[in-house]
Amino acid sequence: MTRAADQPLNVWGKRGVSFAWLATVLLVLPALRTGFVMDDFLQRLVLSQRVPELGLGPATLYDFTGGNFRAEDWLARGFVPWFTDPHFAIRFFRPLGSLAVALDQALFGGSALAAHLFGAVLFMAVTAVAFALFRAVLAPNRAGLAALVFALASGHSVNLTWVAGRHVVVGGLFGALAVYLHVQSAERRAASSLSWLAALCLALSALASETCLAAVAMLVAYELFATERPWRTRALRALPWIAAACAYLLAYALAGYGVKHSALYISPFSAPAAFLAAMLTRLPILLGELAFAVPASLWGPAAGARSVLALVGVLTSALVVLLAWRGAAGGAERRKVTWFALSALFSSLPMVGGVPDGRVLLLPMLASAPLVATAIDTALARPARAPRFAWRAAGAALLFVHLLFAGAVRLAGTEMMVQVSRRQHALAQSADFARCSAGSPLFVVTGADPTLSLFGGSLLRYYRPDVSRDHPRLTVLSMVPAAVRLERPSAETVVLSVVGGKRHRPTMFERLFRDSPLAAGMHVAFPTFTATVLQAAHGLPVSVAFDLPQNACLLALEHGALVGRPLPPVGSSTVVPHEPGPLGL
Repeated sequence: MTRAADQPLNVWGKRGVSFAWLATVLLVLPALRTGFVMDDFLQRLVLSQRVPELGLGPATLYDFTGGNFRAEDWLARGFVPWFTDPHFAIRFFRPLGSLAVALDQALFGGSALAAHLFGAVLFMAVTAVAFALFRAVLAPNRAGLAALVFALASGHSVNLTWVAGRHVVVGGLFGALAVYLHVQSAERRAASSLSWLAALCLALSALASETCLAAVAMLVAYELFATERPWRTRALRALPWIAAACAYLLAYALAGYGVKHSALYISPFSAPAAFLAAMLTRLPILLGELAFAVPASLWGPAAGARSVLALVGVLTSALVVLLAWRGAAGGAERRKVTWFALSALFSSLPMVGGVPDGRVLLLPMLASAPLVATAIDTALARPARAPRFAWRAAGAALLFVHLLFAGAVRLAGTEMMVQVSRRQHALAQSADFARCSAGSPLFVVTGADPTLSLFGGSLLRYYRPDVSRDHPRLTVLSMVPAAVRLERPSAETVVLSVVGGKRHRPTMFERLFRDSPLAAGMHVAFPTFTATVLQAAHGLPVSVAFDLPQNACLLALEHGALVGRPLPPVGSSTVVPHEPGPLGL
């Protein structure tokens, strides 16, 4: 078999990196049209000192419950629903990622365009490091193809359209630099100063995001499997990186960071069994995006198909590894294929605790793109043995999904975020509170869309400061994605029930705030209202009695607009239909 390094240059070798840069620029530009979305509003409120009571600051934007956290305060501002576990905690150590967002506010104020331009520059820097790494470890033909696979990956969409997710890009930049510098030091037998610089970059990555663990996985796998040194030497060279990861995780846990009592974000520290259970489906789904461009974000809306998505991830990952292994000529190339494969696997593992989404795969793509490029190059070259048609068909399928399908999904994802930002702005600006008395507390009864249930309070406060002045309290009563019936049996009580009385599985956003089921008879009390679960199914509330203030104003979506209405008359009932919000939920 001809060695890949000795093959004549094809179109990928001659123009692949140039095409990849062109694709990068063309796919970055549409993202600049996005306004602020979702968590961006809370971060901007914090940075403009409009919510000082939350105790968050420029370096702690992601340490949500680490400041002056009191559940009733967050509930009163619409940041958490009434059924949130009383011991719920969500804290992330991302000071450098946080400061990168704060720098936007300091330099550009509230300009969304400037914030996205800054994010685009950081992403282009990550891309430059990735392309340099590919050229360092691959033959020219495969390096050019790997650059295109990386440039067109659909997972980059959210990292370019969501400013609040910048910690991934900042951590990814320094993590990628750490891997590149260490590989350069080892491959070229360069001065040890490069290794020390790699260690510094890894430390900066750890200050930016938990994604630094993906870089550690690549570094450890490189030392153990990509070199031809004796096993004892490999283990000793990998040991400092392993020790660094263990020290980081120990400090992270001892300082109280991580997530507790959430069924959506799962910490291996506080819920190791749940983490292992989640790994069975979430990890293969993440690998499916790396291997075959199947969007991992389908995990949320396609809850019933998660096992199928996981199976696709396992099969396509095995196919890519098999093809890449077949194309490896000699021990050196096989060692690198092993490095790519294990790096893609273990660098994706730390992402299991969060919501499966392509945005967290920025660093794992440094390993998967070379692996996919090697697989495609192997399959489309003249097969050495039968079944030749099957190999070429597999290569053509990989080429299609990574260079055409992924790019189309990327554009669609970017356009979706652009539209979400516009719809959220329109929803806030058009919100009608004319029927709400001055000073009345607001209660959301149609909060299935996270625009209202997670970000409603910050969205309204950001775009409508008059709302927070006239209605200082906003509380989420329901996140059920179905029509609800409102009954008022007495002056003090409003009963909210799911029409039809049935619930199936919880939505992913309902799972965010607790990891234990709700049961009939559960009672919670807050300074301005109480809630009693009358009926529950599958751990979810089906009917709840709320004791609300007499001047309470109920918020619901009506024909795409957020409208406030007073409590229904005593003895009456009304049905509030379910409407999808700006995120389509």
